[in-house]
Amino acid sequence: MANYQRCFLNCNFNEFQKGTGWLEKPTTKAQMEIEHYLYLLNPINKKILVVGVGNGRFGLTYGLDESNTIDGITICEEEKENAIELYYDKVYLINKYNPDTFNIDKYDIIVDVNLKSYACCDKHFKEYIYNILHSLKLQGHLYSHKDGFTYDTTGVGFYEQKDDDYIKELGFNINYMDNILDIERIK
Repeated sequence: MANYQRCFLNCNFNEFQKGTGWLEKPTTKAQMEIEHYLYLLNPINKKILVVGVGNGRFGLTYGLDESNTIDGITICEEEKENAIELYYDKVYLINKYNPDTFNIDKYDIIVDVNLKSYACCDKHFKEYIYNILHSLKLQGHLYSHKDGFTYDTTGVGFYEQKDDDYIKELGFNINYMDNILDIERIK
């Protein structure tokens, strides 16, 4: 885990979302495209992490194959409860950008449609990228979507070339297939 220094923006990681979050919203086009891409890869006997469990559809799609283990991350208690009912094995109630609570297992596949969209600041985005990529097993893959690169809720900025450069500096391969970003752990 990266060394944690207090953010000059005084980011608050202890606020969790009240209400239903994404439970009552339809699955985004970006999420469906990643799910379809994974369907073509046919993951079997994989440990999968979904960052932002939302309405839980991913668990319905991949959790029925009992050879896969599916965990999730959310900031919404209601989403957590729903995901457990929809074939998720474990769901962590954490803010993904909080380096103090980011202590999860190693995964073959990690799905995060919105890598940077909800980042409080660039510093915590970089710490998150470091932590999440080091949560991949060797030859594991993180999948994201270009739609999530152009959705900026906090003013930190869109995902851009400098973010790819940082990931490469950490020693990971990056490939783009249409709208899908594939980051592979190679060492």
